[in-house]
This record gives sequence, structure tokens and C-alpha cells, in this order.
Amino acid sequence: MKPVALFLLLLCFGAQFVEAEETAPTPLKKLLDQAMKQNPSLAEARLSSEQGQVGYEGAAAWAPPRLSVTQLSQPMETSMGLQTRTYSLTQPVPFPGSGWLLEDIAQAKTEALQHQEEWTKRRIIAEVKSVYYDLWQLQATPELIEENEQISEKIGILGGLERRVETLKVVLTAQAKLGENGKILFDLEQKALAARYHLSHLLGQGSKLWNGKVQDPGLPELKTSLSKLLAAARDYFPRLRAQDKKAQAAKAQARYHEYQAWVPEFSFGLNYTQNDPLSDGTKGQNSTSLSLGMSLPFGNGEIGTKKRQAQLEEEKQQLQYEEESNQLEADLAQAYAQAQQAYKLVALYQEELLPPARQQISIAQRMYKTGKSGAIEALAASAQMIGLKVGELQAKSDYLKSLVRLELFTGLILTESE
Repeated sequence: MKPVALFLLLLCFGAQFVEAEETAPTPLKKLLDQAMKQNPSLAEARLSSEQGQVGYEGAAAWAPPRLSVTQLSQPMETSMGLQTRTYSLTQPVPFPGSGWLLEDIAQAKTEALQHQEEWTKRRIIAEVKSVYYDLWQLQATPELIEENEQISEKIGILGGLERRVETLKVVLTAQAKLGENGKILFDLEQKALAARYHLSHLLGQGSKLWNGKVQDPGLPELKTSLSKLLAAARDYFPRLRAQDKKAQAAKAQARYHEYQAWVPEFSFGLNYTQNDPLSDGTKGQNSTSLSLGMSLPFGNGEIGTKKRQAQLEEEKQQLQYEEESNQLEADLAQAYAQAQQAYKLVALYQEELLPPARQQISIAQRMYKTGKSGAIEALAASAQMIGLKVGELQAKSDYLKSLVRLELFTGLILTESE
């Protein structure tokens, strides 16, 4: 075999292999796993959660001891000798029970961060799923564009040969529909490109465009009632639970400053005094002593200000919790209604719109074969079918994305397993 022929043969087989590899559909779970590992927003949320855990572990720790040295410019004569220098080691001691209160504050803040991490995770999962379902809808676009162009070309050729007014009306109507289809399909093609870049970002790929194919996700039916979804959302919704923990942290903070306003703090000290010999030659004796200090918080303006600020923060966080709860119920009810309407629209396409259109194409083709009508009528029916196919794909995608939104609120798995 000649080298050139061998090269062309290898190139042909190699291209087929690459094409087969590139066109293999990517499972949704694979993309979700990649996003969980590489998404930068989720990595940041995990670090924040870890920071909160570290803060909780050291929340009740005492302040470090203080070491001080006092040097007298004029030695003071005492019975122990000439006092010249004193070394003091002082340990501040928080007011009784403050460690437990600080741990309560830190624990609530840490749990709030953990719920925020869960929210970030669920949000990324929802975005990946939504983009996946968009791409599932949009990956059929090239075939529909090609079919639309072929029909448009055939109708244009046949329309140029027709002279009957009625047939020309059919041609013009079909061409208008094909033009409308072309605009819709062009917009969908642009949307597909944007969806691929968005998915690349979610997967942590940066500017590297994700250019794979997706699998058919099926069409699961929503059988869970709104009341059950609401109950699940109240127990699960990470943002609501995070806000609840923020309110608990603010309440614990207010209680801490309330105690701080009337419970004194103490400090214990160990002192070592260096005594030099007296002027009469008496040897000096070094001495040690203990000291006890106590802060008096009564009437302290700074502590009073912190106490009032903490009380206002507690009220604010509680109001935000109530607002989050009300917003959750409203959003969930809206998402549930959208899911029901989207499912009805899918059923409308599958049961009432597409079957008559297919029947119309079949009838037009039979009439054309028997010479009772021209080819233009069959092509016009096909042009109408393309518009219906686009509408059905859009309806299915909207329904799946409405289920994803319900998953985001409730934590339930209503679409493909994760």
C-alpha cells in the first residue's frame, strides 16, 4: 500500500474514532461529580465552614497571660531589702459561665455556615441540572435547522413552478412559517452556546468550552402534593436553617452581653520581687506574692452599648428568619404551580397537538402519491411539524427545570438521581 493511501486510511478511521468518542452522551451524574470537586464557589463555602469549626473549637479559650516587669528608678527600702524590680504574671479570667455562652454563639455561627455550604452545593446542583436539560432540548437544534432549510429550499423551487393562486397561498404561508422557525432555531443555537459556557464555569473549567452531548433525561411525573413539599422545605431548606442559626447566634450574643453587664471579670497574678542588700550590709531577700483583680462592669457605657446592639441584632435576625420563611412558601407554591402548568403543556403537545400534525403529514403524503394534491401541501405540513417539535422540546425542558427548582427548596430528588 502506498504511504499516501495508508495515511488517508488511518486518518479516516481516526476521525471516526474521535467522532464516536466525542458524541458519546455524558451522564448527568458525571457532571455533578465534577462540579462537586472543582466548582470554586463550593470550595470557598467549604473553607468558610471549616473556619467556623476552628472558631468554635477555640471559642471558650482564655485570653493569654500577661507578663510585665516594673523597674523602680529609686529603690525602695523595705524590711526585705532594697526593692528594685518586680516581675508579674497575670492571667485574666472570664466571668463565670462566659465560656458556655461563647461556645453557644460560635456553635450557632458554625452551623449557619454549614447550612450555607449546603445551600451553595444545592444551588450548584440545580444550576448544573438546569443547564443539562437546556442542552438536552438544544442538542436537537442542528437537525431541525437542517430539516427546516431543506423544506424551505424545496418549497421555494416548487413554488416558483406553480401558477395556481390557492397553491401560491400555501407556499407563502409555509415560507412564513419556515422563516419563523428559522429565527427560533437560530436563537436556540445561540442559547446552546451560552449554556455550554455556563456549564464550563459550573464545572470549574474556566474558558474551556464543554462540548459534549447529554442523555435523554426522561419525563418523571410529579406525584408529591404541595403540602408535603412545604413540610419537606421547612425541615430542609438550607437558607432558612442558616437564618435560624443566625438568629440563635444573635440571641446568645445578647445573653452574653447581658451577663457581661453585671458579672465582674477577675484576674489572678503571681508577682516576684527582687530585693537588693540594704545600706548596712543586710542581705536582701527576694519575695513572691499573689494578687487578685476584679473589673467593675456596672454602668460601663461600652458594655451597655454592646448589649443594646446585640438585642437589636437579635430582633433583626428574627425578622429576617420570618421573611425567609414567608418567601420560601411563596416561591415553593409558585414553582409547584409552574411545574403543574408545564406538565399540562407537555401533555397538550403529546396528546392533542402532535398526533393531528403527524396525521396531517401522513394524509398529505398519501394524497401526493395518489396525485390528489401536490408536494407543497406535504412540505407545508412538515414545516408546521417543526414548529411543534420545538415547542414540545421547550415544554419538556421547562417542566424538568421546574422540578429542579422544587428540589432546590425541598432537598427531594424529583428528577434524575444524583
